[in-house]
Amino acid sequence: VATTTRPYHAFVLFNARMIRHQCEACGPFAEEVGVVAASYAAGDDDVDNARVDAPRDGAALAGRRQQEELPVFFLQAEYDHNKRAFKDAGVDEVPVLVYVPPSVDRDATARSVRARVAADDGDVYHGESDARSVAAFVERTSGVRVELRRSQVGAWLLAIAAVAAGAGVVVTAGRDLLAAAVALARSKQLWLFVSLSVFFAAVSGIVYDVVRDVPPYYLDTRGHWAIFAAGKGQYVVEGLLIGGLWLLCAACVLALVVWLPRWYPGEEDGGARACCAGYAMLVFAMAFLFIQVVYRGKFRAPPPDWA
Repeated sequence: VATTTRPYHAFVLFNARMIRHQCEACGPFAEEVGVVAASYAAGDDDVDNARVDAPRDGAALAGRRQQEELPVFFLQAEYDHNKRAFKDAGVDEVPVLVYVPPSVDRDATARSVRARVAADDGDVYHGESDARSVAAFVERTSGVRVELRRSQVGAWLLAIAAVAAGAGVVVTAGRDLLAAAVALARSKQLWLFVSLSVFFAAVSGIVYDVVRDVPPYYLDTRGHWAIFAAGKGQYVVEGLLIGGLWLLCAACVLALVVWLPRWYPGEEDGGARACCAGYAMLVFAMAFLFIQVVYRGKFRAPPPDWA
């Protein structure tokens, strides 16, 4: 925010989410601002955000750049880790979202932030914890309209339906090879693979944290060691998700090899196809989760909330 040349809009969220501050509104407000930030990032990738007019304080800069659309950055200053930022900006209440317009003068920028917080004349938002209201504040101050995107349930359902249909087609087309597939499933090599997969599920959270190099702990403001909540949360959640998916895959193989021949001798065609389809869907889910967590970093546990 205080760089010499800053050709972008900045929205700084001043917050204090540690339990000892007893700020009940800080968590929900940060989540709603996060929804707006994520929606802006997604809309920016799809070229869905539109500039409706030039920002008030950045009009001269926008004119020099031939009305070029400037990017928007959402920043967060947590009180226990950024006390100097609170002091420099003159912030004495939380949560509050401050708009900092584009600037080419570092000193002017620093004065502008403090002056805006003190004046509270429209560039400081501390209203409702509602993503729609925050998006309206972003549009009014920066001129950038953000299309809110909260859920991808429809996309998930469509992907699951597509995978199920594809698995059904593959299984139906290969029904003549069902006996060979069952014989292959009864091989020791396949069971060895399943056993190794279950073992991988037990250590998947550790593997993922090693890949991302999540710090195991940090020093709080009082000099005490505190466990890094994101690392701990990632280990538990990823281990449960990946481990559960692998165990379900193993259950599908068990049903195909052991239970179906025992329960429905001579009538195992439909059940075998269902087991194969379930196995394919679970493998797809694991691959998708692995890509999201490791390579795209979209899955995150909540930040630490204790003092």
